[in-house]
Amino acid sequence: MKRKELRSIVVFYDSDLTSPASRDPGSGWSLYKAVLVRWDQDDDERALTLIDELPPHMRSQLLVVQERKAMVGFLWKDEVPSGYDEGEQIEVEGDVWTVDISKACGPA
Repeated sequence: MKRKELRSIVVFYDSDLTSPASRDPGSGWSLYKAVLVRWDQDDDERALTLIDELPPHMRSQLLVVQERKAMVGFLWKDEVPSGYDEGEQIEVEGDVWTVDISKACGPA
């Protein structure tokens, strides 16, 4: 589906959130530092640490983060930054998480 932008508001679709965490019916949502966080069943707060540790220019491009069982998914506004591609590994508080999905909505 073609992406569109409404008055500088990015529109994304359920199909953009295909990480295993997005299919977890027990998940809830939070807004943290302008990033939507999709929680898994154990509400792993290290997802917030991951957001905190992003450089500000990257954080401003991140729309959604979701973690589940050491897998993490990202949805970015314009492009996927280097080091956050699918299959990459990210260290968060001593654990290693694998990026299972990392997509950009792209420009309008």
